[in-house]
Amino acid sequence: MTPELAASFGLQVARGVVISGVVPDGPADRAGLRPGDVLLEVDERPILDARAAMSDIAAIQPGATLPLTVVRSGDPITVKLEVGERPLPQPRRQER
Repeated sequence: MTPELAASFGLQVARGVVISGVVPDGPADRAGLRPGDVLLEVDERPILDARAAMSDIAAIQPGATLPLTVVRSGDPITVKLEVGERPLPQPRRQER
């Protein structure tokens, strides 16, 4: 998160992760997250970058509920996310 990007989202501090996409009917979608939301906290722990956010969420047992603090349209909101199992990577299909 650059200072310029943070300012464009109305943030006072350059931290957090912009959510660029949400898998339909996935845990984030069911929690109400939307592309363009800025994730600031996971379980009340500040998020500094995407890698930290993914590590924090991956460390939680599937089925647990996490509070997430996001900024949407300049306003902070808290949503509850039920942690799901991360799907296994699918092998890439080779084009012929």
